[in-house]
Amino acid sequence: MLALGSTFTLFFGGINTVGRRRLSFAYSTQNALGQAGAFSDTIWLAALCTLVAGAVVALIASQTASTPTLVVVALIPIVAAFTNTFDNLRAAYNQHYVTAILQTITQTAIFGYVAFSGLPTSAVIFSALVLNFPYILASALTLLGLCWEKPELRLRSPGNLVPNFRAATYVTLADGAVFSALNASLYALGAFGATDAAAWYGTLMRAFQTLLAPVLLILLPLTSFVTLRWAEWNASSRRKAFNLIAIIALLYGSFVGICFLLGSNLYVEYFFPDVPRVSTFTLACVAMFFGAIIAQKIYIQLVYSVDEARGLSFRIFLAVCFAALLALSSKLSLAPIHVLDVFCLATSIPLIAVIFFDQSARRSSLVSHIESIRCLPDVD
Repeated sequence: MLALGSTFTLFFGGINTVGRRRLSFAYSTQNALGQAGAFSDTIWLAALCTLVAGAVVALIASQTASTPTLVVVALIPIVAAFTNTFDNLRAAYNQHYVTAILQTITQTAIFGYVAFSGLPTSAVIFSALVLNFPYILASALTLLGLCWEKPELRLRSPGNLVPNFRAATYVTLADGAVFSALNASLYALGAFGATDAAAWYGTLMRAFQTLLAPVLLILLPLTSFVTLRWAEWNASSRRKAFNLIAIIALLYGSFVGICFLLGSNLYVEYFFPDVPRVSTFTLACVAMFFGAIIAQKIYIQLVYSVDEARGLSFRIFLAVCFAALLALSSKLSLAPIHVLDVFCLATSIPLIAVIFFDQSARRSSLVSHIESIRCLPDVD
């Protein structure tokens, strides 16, 4: 049931990205009214999303859960996602370390108490709360501290919910398509009957998520820093920033892909000797797929920190849809494991192409801007 609730938290990522960008921009320009508006709009939109997602999850859980307590369990991730919005508002000021310190304290206190006293028998809700409450409590304390430090941040009537919702949808469109396709590819592999290959793929996917975690931890303060400084940078500095973003994204994505290509068999043999192996070609396709996901995640998060990037979102969404359709059509003539090969290649190559195209377009736009400034006549 926790997994059911987590499935409906995807849109919160878009809300947090847009809210963090708006608040950082307002703070960088010392716009107190803009900060208050971004703060209020983000919380109102997250609250609305919580109500809608909670209602859908409660409806589904009430039809599938064996006991009513499991309905409550399914709603806990929704609440945790809502309070995580407060962490992103704090991160807009590049102060995510405050939340990290609070999380360390709450985790130590709550997990320590449970380790000392133990869990009550059959306490399903209590067990689910133990997993999530340290983060919920830390996020609530983060919000209280932020409001105390910055009195101008007060909840007021929403003013820009529709534009915020639209911008959050673009972010979710790209991120949601990629990570939904990642999970769906694992499910489809098992559903098509390739259970051995699904076990191997699922094992590597867990390792991939481990390598993705440090990327997300680094991106949060980095994107806040870029947003806070963006208004101060001239066109030349912005062009260099986009170049650097693209280079870092592709280099780290390539590093992850090479790690999987060279180390996957050793990893599986050492930790999971019973998991069957696949061909080197399939391994290379999956490694390329994982590397491409890492690269696009780094690139789009940094682009989203300064731009709505509608075109980029739609291109990523279309690339994933194209890959999914191509893979499903290949199912008619190929074995399931080769369908995975098709899907990985058909996703990876367009994703990398999208990064190159977007970076080139942004660089050309900024270069044109620089040249137009240079051509302006001098004014005595």
